[in-house]
Amino acid sequence: MFWTTEPFVKALDIITQISDANEPEYSEYAVSLIQSLGPLVSNVKDDLTMFLDTPVKSEISRQELKKGIVTFGSEQFKINQEFIDESCLLADSLKIDELVAAQLIHNSSNDEKRLDMGLLECGVALFHVRRQYILDIIRFVLIKASEYQNSNAVEYSHYTKIIEIFLSPIFVTKCIDSMTKIEGSLVEVDEEENRGQFLGKTNSDSYLSNLKLRRDFLVREHENLGQILLGLVYHKSIKSTEFIKILSLMERLTTYNNLTIHYLPVVLAYSSCMDPLFSGNSAIKVSLDEAKQVYEALLSNQKKWSLDYLKGAVQNIFFTYYIGMYKSDDTNLLTSGIDYQSGLISSVRDSIDMGGLEFLLAVAADITLEAKSIRVPYYEFRSTLQERVPIITILGQGSFTKDFNMLLTSCLEAYTESFITNLADILKEMRLSEEDAILSSHEKYIKDEINNFPGRLNPRDNNEFVQGLDLERFFMFVSYLYLGRDDAALPFWQDTESNLHGFLTWASQCQVALMAATFNDMLASLSTGPQCAAAANKFLKEDHVIASNSLTRNSNTTRKSSKVSWQTISSALSYYIEQLSPRTPEPNSSSSFMGGKVMVQLSRIELDSEAVFIIASYLRLMSQIIENDPIARVELYNDKEFRFLNKIFNFLSFQTPLVGASLDLIRSFAASDNLQMKRQLWTGLDLWIFNTDFYTAEGKIIPANAPIRDRLNYMISSFSDVLGFINLLKDLILLPIGEGDKNKYMLPFPSDLGSAYRTPGVWPYCEFVINNVLYPSSSSSFSETQRLAIQIPCLLFIRHSLEFFDPNIYSRARAAGASVDNLFQTSSNLCFTEYVQIHPCSTLMNMIFNEKIYNTLLGIASVDIEKLSDLSNKDPIIELTLESLKVIDLVLKNQFVFLEIITPIMQQSVERKIDTVHTIESFEDAILYNIGIIPHLALYISLPNTELALTSLGLLAHLSESTQFTSKLNSNLSESRIKRSRLLSTFETVNDSIRIKIGIVEQLERDLSLYDTSCIDCGCTSQNLEPIALKLGILRFLVANLSATDNKEPTVAHFLLGFGIKGDGSLCANSELGGISSDASVLRSVMLLLQYSVGAVDSWNIDYNSSSIAGECSNVVSLLCKNSFSSSIMLDYLREIDFFHSSLENEPFIDPKARWNGEFFSTEASFFASLSPKSFTYFFNHRTALLEYLSMEIHASAQIGSISLVERYLKSLVNLNQSDNSYVTSTSTTRVLSFLDVLEFQPSLYTKNQLFDRYTLNLFSSLDLNYLSNMESKKNRKGTQVFDDSISEGLELLKSLLSIKADELVATKRVNSIEDPALVKESQDIVNVYSRFKLLEQIRQSQLSCLHAWSQLILIIVSDCEMTTAERSIFILEIFQAVIPKLSSYSSNDADFTEELASLLVPLFQMYQEDVQIIDGNSKGPNNGYERTHALFRACLTSIRTSVSTPQMRSDLYVLCNKYLKLSIESGSSELIQQNLQVVKSSGDKLLEIICLDAISGEGSARIVSLMLLETLSSLALISKSSFVLDGLTRYNLLLLLVGSIKNTDNQLVANQNSKASDELVYELTVFRATLYFLVQIARTRQGANQIIQCGLYQILSTCQFLNIDPDVGLHFEAELANQNNTGNLGISFKLGGFLSNEPEGANVHLSCQSIIALSYYDILIPVFQLVSAVLLSMGSENSTVIQKTSQFLLQHQQLIVSVLKKDVLSSSVDDSQKLIEPVQNKPKVNELGSDQGFESLVRLVVLLISLTGFVPEASI
Repeated sequence: MFWTTEPFVKALDIITQISDANEPEYSEYAVSLIQSLGPLVSNVKDDLTMFLDTPVKSEISRQELKKGIVTFGSEQFKINQEFIDESCLLADSLKIDELVAAQLIHNSSNDEKRLDMGLLECGVALFHVRRQYILDIIRFVLIKASEYQNSNAVEYSHYTKIIEIFLSPIFVTKCIDSMTKIEGSLVEVDEEENRGQFLGKTNSDSYLSNLKLRRDFLVREHENLGQILLGLVYHKSIKSTEFIKILSLMERLTTYNNLTIHYLPVVLAYSSCMDPLFSGNSAIKVSLDEAKQVYEALLSNQKKWSLDYLKGAVQNIFFTYYIGMYKSDDTNLLTSGIDYQSGLISSVRDSIDMGGLEFLLAVAADITLEAKSIRVPYYEFRSTLQERVPIITILGQGSFTKDFNMLLTSCLEAYTESFITNLADILKEMRLSEEDAILSSHEKYIKDEINNFPGRLNPRDNNEFVQGLDLERFFMFVSYLYLGRDDAALPFWQDTESNLHGFLTWASQCQVALMAATFNDMLASLSTGPQCAAAANKFLKEDHVIASNSLTRNSNTTRKSSKVSWQTISSALSYYIEQLSPRTPEPNSSSSFMGGKVMVQLSRIELDSEAVFIIASYLRLMSQIIENDPIARVELYNDKEFRFLNKIFNFLSFQTPLVGASLDLIRSFAASDNLQMKRQLWTGLDLWIFNTDFYTAEGKIIPANAPIRDRLNYMISSFSDVLGFINLLKDLILLPIGEGDKNKYMLPFPSDLGSAYRTPGVWPYCEFVINNVLYPSSSSSFSETQRLAIQIPCLLFIRHSLEFFDPNIYSRARAAGASVDNLFQTSSNLCFTEYVQIHPCSTLMNMIFNEKIYNTLLGIASVDIEKLSDLSNKDPIIELTLESLKVIDLVLKNQFVFLEIITPIMQQSVERKIDTVHTIESFEDAILYNIGIIPHLALYISLPNTELALTSLGLLAHLSESTQFTSKLNSNLSESRIKRSRLLSTFETVNDSIRIKIGIVEQLERDLSLYDTSCIDCGCTSQNLEPIALKLGILRFLVANLSATDNKEPTVAHFLLGFGIKGDGSLCANSELGGISSDASVLRSVMLLLQYSVGAVDSWNIDYNSSSIAGECSNVVSLLCKNSFSSSIMLDYLREIDFFHSSLENEPFIDPKARWNGEFFSTEASFFASLSPKSFTYFFNHRTALLEYLSMEIHASAQIGSISLVERYLKSLVNLNQSDNSYVTSTSTTRVLSFLDVLEFQPSLYTKNQLFDRYTLNLFSSLDLNYLSNMESKKNRKGTQVFDDSISEGLELLKSLLSIKADELVATKRVNSIEDPALVKESQDIVNVYSRFKLLEQIRQSQLSCLHAWSQLILIIVSDCEMTTAERSIFILEIFQAVIPKLSSYSSNDADFTEELASLLVPLFQMYQEDVQIIDGNSKGPNNGYERTHALFRACLTSIRTSVSTPQMRSDLYVLCNKYLKLSIESGSSELIQQNLQVVKSSGDKLLEIICLDAISGEGSARIVSLMLLETLSSLALISKSSFVLDGLTRYNLLLLLVGSIKNTDNQLVANQNSKASDELVYELTVFRATLYFLVQIARTRQGANQIIQCGLYQILSTCQFLNIDPDVGLHFEAELANQNNTGNLGISFKLGGFLSNEPEGANVHLSCQSIIALSYYDILIPVFQLVSAVLLSMGSENSTVIQKTSQFLLQHQQLIVSVLKKDVLSSSVDDSQKLIEPVQNKPKVNELGSDQGFESLVRLVVLLISLTGFVPEASI
């Protein structure tokens, strides 16, 4: 046997998949799953057949255990004393074998730290989880197989093979015995708890949690056994003997609890097998002999049952079906020898008298899932009808599972139909006897008023009376059974000839008030759902017969009408309104004064109890039909005959116990999507509240002119009144869905509501809800049920009011090019100011900012996590908590507009003075004052309720960005702990800090099947509520916090992930529970989630869920590694888990034909309309993060000198073989090259304008697209994206702008409606285009980032990894082979990718050439490297000429070309030089033109590098005796521009003097020198020199002012000092013999020489003189014109010439000893930077020119 859960988990995974494959289209897939389930079940056959049997305690095993050595499986373990003690303790606790207990402890030891549980608790948990898994498998296969019994489906044959091991009598006996054992174990747990209380152990949390754990598991196992027995019934494995044994177990039950209910499914199912009408398949039919055995057993054990009502229920169920067996065949009675009346019918009567129907009523009420939240307590019959059956005692977690409820409910439905079909005579008998009994004793039992809850009867303590209400009990049993289950009651309505429908017709003619009221209540439950409600409406509209005295008030009779109908209900309301109408005041009546208003005293007005519950049932029936059937709603609203609404408002003029129920009926009309209907309801309600005389029960009249608050307090006084009123308000304030889509700026109420008699608006209702209901609701005077009942609708009213106010309307209207006033004028006939003043948001926000209100709101939102953890999604406590968080979220979103816009407008109001002075500046301050809510929000994230968890996460994300929580507590104090942010300090200091981390761990690791994803509002499942969205939200929250850090202080994300935070704020590895060094931490969960999600991706299909999780997890890892604050710890952590190698092995290589979430990669609309683009982006974001990590790990390992580790990494990346699923087939290609699969997908590149230019914008031409970009930038800077990515938010924003503009277009009559085809088409085009552009942009960015990370990894490999020269050169060549084709491809359409590839190739080319030189022994001749890189050279030339090339891209390409050509020149190979020259020539003049344009007007480094390339090309041409470079330059006048640039530099030098432009100066001087050296190269030929002269060289030099400046004075510039440690200015100066220096003014003399820019004045002068010399020499000595011009040049600058010659003379006469003297100024010595050599070069050039021209300086100089 297996004492672990692993083999069972595999089977359960298949079961989960089978459950998900219920649709017919998945039938083949389901069959394959069932086939795969068989072997898994066979693998654990022994465990399943042994069932819950466990080896008992054994002294032999205990002694074996104490030896200290045990064998588990094939492994032997040595154990310590603690392990032995815990094992023995577990064995004693569970009464199991000691060695089995030891194995359980061993197998659960890994859970000890992860689950924060002791060894004993872990052992108990594993013991019961294993049993639970066994029961789940058996239950599933038995129940599932039964679904296919009546069909020839192939599934049944497969299931039959699986379940055959469970169909033996021995197994059935084990099931029955196991139920007994579990009940005994529960008793033992209770006894142990009692002993613990006596011994004081209950103070221990671990002791109590262990007991709770065992009790919860045992109860769930008992429930599963009940379902398994049901499954065995369906497979005819339970015979009469086994069933009688089950009944004998039920005899001993002494308490009505959930264990009692667990027996009911098998009782109901077995009994139903007797009746052919319900057994269906003859294979499971109970024989007559078996049925008689049960019959005799039941009647013989009458007095053995501990619970009479349970006996009655079982007997009633059995005989209901038993009678059906006899009715199906008349010969059965003769065969059995049983008398029908005395043997069967009398037994049914006895079962009813024992309380059988009363018990079934209690069961139906207790199992109804929605009863707690759906049943509105305006009236209640259960307490009257359930007298003998006590309130159920709940054991364990309490709630029944969904599967159990479905099975039991189905069985009870069949029983209901059987009872109605087989016991029609009993029903008639009950009705007649009860009518006679109650009518005869009416005065005795039903003359008192209702003293307690409205609608509750208080019968005397008389058993006959209690027993006489069984038909009412049956009605209420059916009512509870179908309560809140949409269209579950269709069998009652579909066939009008059926017994069920006949039952309704018969029951509708009840003559007794209580009977009629319970029938109405049942009919209301049977009207749940649109189809059932429509049928009920039709039923009530059918012909009816009214008794002659039906409307006559007679105290001696309670007979009303023969059939309930709309006419009956209308007449009853009219009758009671007439009865309540006030009579003329008596002469001696007194008058009282209140607030100056007269209140007249009349006679007392009241309804008797009979009237209360009959009207209450009518009201509920009407509410149910009107709410569920839109057609009935409209019909009854517009009906001129019954005029129900008018009658209800008239009825409300009198204070009765039914005010709340009446208001609830009006609420059902408010469910309409018709805005006009809602506004009319508002008008009617407002007239009743504020402009109608109201008659109190005491006989007072509240006149219409009474103060508003007084009227509300009198009219809405009782709890039920308040409940009905606020439920009505929360539905009335909700803008109809259809209207909300059309125009969000409409009001759900009339804009002039109440203007005729008070200040208009809904502000009185807002004040009542907040001040009179919500604020007092936290008082201890309310029970929890009452508090929940009123707080939920209060918060819904607030949320609905805040939701239909758009806080961004002002800014968005401007962006949409719309007028704000136009929007509101059209929708509400108001300007914006009037709209704000009348909107409920204004009043509510103002009140919420009041201290007592926000304290109440935040208090409601702070619920103990223990109270929420086990609750279902629809539980009122969950709903209340969620609604409070939603309100807080809306307040935070609306507060800016409220404080900045709404509050000033409210202060200007003349009609109503409002106090707008608040004690807080923002709602974050309120949260700060109630900071205890923060840990609650963090703990809510751990809940399986996705909506609640996501809402909490969103609030935490908002707070993590607010200044109140990101600022430090007090930065002036010295203690470092209080310098951290308030939010982080809160998390660190709360008692639940560890629990918060573990909660997030549980959330990240929770299986997707364990979530409750239905929306509380509508019950639907939204994509945003999917579990994947919650996991992504948590990861995005971590990413946002990590991204927001300044790398110098810890964040909440560091704390949650499990990093320890020291006192000085630095991080460390935390080993306590939740820390990164423990077995359970958020970081560990992120890593597990990353591993799982990447493993779920294959090369052919990348689904959204896996890729999105992988992308966000990798983002977390990448940020931690890149952040210097956490990088060392994180890299060590990843190194310990060998993440480098595991991630490489797990990483898939994507096939070009892969499907992205089901779609092939393309630029078609279908691809972008799905989640495919996001799948693509997320996956390659993950790949980017992985590559970045690989780079950082290799570099970090190399830095610390771990040579062996780096070598392992290198082998993993370079030498490992490809995996089988890679599309790369080259055996020589390394693994790292396979990561270039990102470049196999090339999307079309469009700019936003290019995309929008394809469509003609007419109606939306004023749309400001820049607004979208600005908002996106703000979002990106803000950081937190919890619910979705920026594209989704951008689309929602765009749709909002379009909606606003569309509303204005309708308002200004440019279009007739927002459904105008042209309007719809244009708006849809804009949305589609924008979406496509953003997705394309995101795809490209993810690819580009991935390529950048890959390039970085390549450079790290070649730089930091130890490779031989040959290995590195081969590796680089492989890179070239992979990259060069991509370079050629991208260069024609995408400059960004080309730039990235080119920037990688530059250093690689340099390294490769160095390696080749070493390999070839530094020989100067040509080598293989030139040939192998020739393709790169050609690709670079091609890429330079493309239309998309950019300066940065060309800069790198120029460098590559220049290096290659220089190496070819240095090689001295004329063949290679000629070949390269031919390649350059073949590129055409365009190449030369582009290079020259960059040289003249290029930006950045491209200008300098292009000049260098031109120089190299000139050298190449000169060697080859070609003039193609010069020809190209002259053809396009490019040489003229280059020569002219000399003057441009001169102008900048002079113009920028005394300015702050040091960077530009150095750049321009460098460009200047490069230009001159290129011209020198051109001037080496006579033709070139001649062209330079023709371009005006001498004329330009004659005007250059920098040559005329006094060399001893020089030039001086000012620039800002870049050094942050010095705030002085930077002095830049150069003069003859000096250097450009950046020496701060007033700086200390020990300033480092490294800060001096090594550029001397000679560096400017030398190229000028070299150019002049080259021109002169090339033109020859016979060219007198040039000689003359050169002489003229020397003459014009003879001051400079003389200064140079003088300095040379002085320098030669200086003694060597004098040259060693250091100058006083902190200037570097001339010879230190080679300036001596530069000066000599200048002297030689000057002497050369003088010699060639015969120039003689003038004597005056």
